[in-house]
Amino acid sequence: MNPLLMVGWGLFLAGAGSPTAALRALHDYEPVPPEAYHLAPPAREANYQVSRLDFPSPRPSGHPSNDTVVCLYFRPPGPGPFVGVVVVHGLGPKAAVAQRRVCEVCAAHGVATLLVTLPYHLERNPTGKGLVVPPSAVGLEGMVEAMLQASADIRAAIDWLERQPEIDPGGIGIVGISIGAILTNLVMGLDARVRAGVSILGGGDLPHLLRRSPFANAMWPGLYLKYSPAELRERLAPVDPLTFADANRPRTVFFLNGSRDTVIVPSSTRALWEALDRPPIRWVPTGHFGLVLYADQVAELSHAFLSQALSESVPPPLPRWRVFPLMAGLWIGQRGPAPGVASEWVFGDGTFAFQGGLTGLGPFAGLAYHPLHWVTVGYGVGLADDQPNIFGAFHLTF
Repeated sequence: MNPLLMVGWGLFLAGAGSPTAALRALHDYEPVPPEAYHLAPPAREANYQVSRLDFPSPRPSGHPSNDTVVCLYFRPPGPGPFVGVVVVHGLGPKAAVAQRRVCEVCAAHGVATLLVTLPYHLERNPTGKGLVVPPSAVGLEGMVEAMLQASADIRAAIDWLERQPEIDPGGIGIVGISIGAILTNLVMGLDARVRAGVSILGGGDLPHLLRRSPFANAMWPGLYLKYSPAELRERLAPVDPLTFADANRPRTVFFLNGSRDTVIVPSSTRALWEALDRPPIRWVPTGHFGLVLYADQVAELSHAFLSQALSESVPPPLPRWRVFPLMAGLWIGQRGPAPGVASEWVFGDGTFAFQGGLTGLGPFAGLAYHPLHWVTVGYGVGLADDQPNIFGAFHLTF
C-alpha cells in the first residue's frame, strides 16, 4: 500500500473519524513562522505594485531549490481593504503567462492577488534543466507527493495573505488553471477560509482522468499496466478533489472548460461538477490550449466572478465572448485526403459550425457537423471545386 495512505488509514483506525478525515490529515502542515516570509521591495506598474515573496515550503521535499516557495504579490494602490486572491498556474511555464494576466487584471480593478509557483517549476526546478521537471521523471508517487506539497504551499500562501493589513480576511478567493484548477478544488475542500474560486480547465476523478486523457497517458506511459484501477484510485485519493468534494460544496466555484479538451477530458470535469452539486459552468469549444489566445477575456471573467462572489457591491454581468477554435488534422474530400488547418464559427453547443480552412489542396469553407469532438462531417466547397461536396476530417482542437 502507498506509505501515505498507510499513515492516513492508521489515523483512521486510531480514531480520526472517517476515511476522508484520515486522508485530510495527510494535508496537515506546520505553519510557516511570519518572520520566515520575505517580501522584496515592490516594482511599480501602471495601476498596481508587484513584489516577490519567498518563504520555506511547509512540506519540504529535500531539494533546497524546490523547498523555497516563490510568489508574486500584485497589490492595488490605496490602503484597502482589498479582496485577496491566490492564483495557481498550470503544468509547465507557459501556463503562468495566462495566470499572470489574471493577476494583472484583478490588481488593476482593486483585487490583490498572489501568484504561487508550483513545486518543481521555474526557480523551484532542482535539476536546473528546463523550466519544469517532466511528470514522467517523478512517477506516480512523486506526483502525489508534489501535489501534497503544493496544497501545503498554497495554504501557507493564504496564511501570509490574510495577515496583510490591506487584505479583508473574510474575502479570500482562488483561481487555478489546468493542474492549478485541480489544486484549486482540492484546496477549497481542505481550507474553509477560501470562500470562492474559479476553476479553469480543471476536473476531478483522477484515476478516470489518467485513463482517458491521451496527454496523461503520454506523461505516464504504462500506468494501467503497473497499477490496477482499484490500486490507482487508492493511491490518488489523497489528492483527488472528489475526495473532499463534500467540504467544498458549500462554497462558490465557477468552472470554465473546453468541450474538446483532450488533456483534462470533459468527463473528468463533469464528475467533479456533479459532486459539487453542479455549480456555474461555461463550456467553450476549444481544446486545452486554445484559451491561451483569450487570456484577457479569461482574466476579466475571473475578476467579474470573484467580485460577485466575494464583495457586497453589485458587479457587472459576467462577460461573454465568441471563441473560434483552431484545428489541425487530415481533411478528406472529393479530390482525396490532405493535411490542413481550420477554424469555425460555432453554433450552440458546438455540434454544428461554419468551418473554413486551408489544406494541401487549397482553401475551403462549408457547414460542419461534429459527431465526435475530433471528427467533422461537412458539406462545402473548395476554391478549385466546381460544386459543393461532402467532406470529412479527423483533427485535434487546440
